[in-house]
Amino acid sequence: MAAGARKVGAPPISVGRKAALYAGLTLAAIVSIGPILWALLTSVKPHELVVSSTPVWLFRPTLDNYATVFWYSSYGTYTLNSLLVAGAATLVSVLLGALAAYGFARLKFRGSAFLQLFILATRFLPFVAVVVPYYLLMNTLGLLDTHLALILAYVSFSLPFSTWMMIGFFADVPKELDESAMVDGCTRFGAFRRVILPLTLPGMAATAMISFLVAWNEFFFAVVLTNTSARTVQVGVTAFLDNPQTGSNWELISAAAVIAMLPLLVLATFAQKYLVRGLTFGAVNK
Repeated sequence: MAAGARKVGAPPISVGRKAALYAGLTLAAIVSIGPILWALLTSVKPHELVVSSTPVWLFRPTLDNYATVFWYSSYGTYTLNSLLVAGAATLVSVLLGALAAYGFARLKFRGSAFLQLFILATRFLPFVAVVVPYYLLMNTLGLLDTHLALILAYVSFSLPFSTWMMIGFFADVPKELDESAMVDGCTRFGAFRRVILPLTLPGMAATAMISFLVAWNEFFFAVVLTNTSARTVQVGVTAFLDNPQTGSNWELISAAAVIAMLPLLVLATFAQKYLVRGLTFGAVNK
């Protein structure tokens, strides 16, 4: 059986190709993780070592930079603002997107294909082209520097993505399940809520994860639509860019960046299983 397995199996990879593959993967890992490790290293350095003309690799780490960023500035408030805005925008976009996606997947009507393409096409519009209309609209409504302004802005460009992504998840669920639930007395919405929605939770979790990442990392709208009260963590990093006495505080910037990454790392760690299942949902059903 072993000999037969070698006959039908793929040919073994040569030592040279395997070495080249490992070298390429190592290089890709260094390029991807290198900036994060550099920021982590810089965040625990004293200021005089950061601005030193020669790199210093051996030093006693300090957590003073994190204390300065989190306790002696408004960065903690900025973090809470980001959690509130990104969480609310994700929740609204995923719930509304699920309803729209289910409608597109189950209810075919004249122009539905064009409408789906139009929804996707809104993602092609550069953010810089609409930030001024958003600013004027929020200014007219008196919503500048509020959480609601950012939530509305983030929902407007995450909802099309959520809808388009979840159409495939709902389309992969057999229509017979809807029909069976309605035969048993459920309404269309009842079948969606009780039967279809639980089956597509991995896909919804993947969509929510990506939407949250986009909202959390968004900078352009946050810097234009906020000033102090609703400032997010990404805009808060810029507060450490320039200091009249010391110049740019790279150690504080690095500490702020590491703090900004922590919620995403925690979320990705707990949601990894659902993210992988969601992104591969329906891939082997055919």
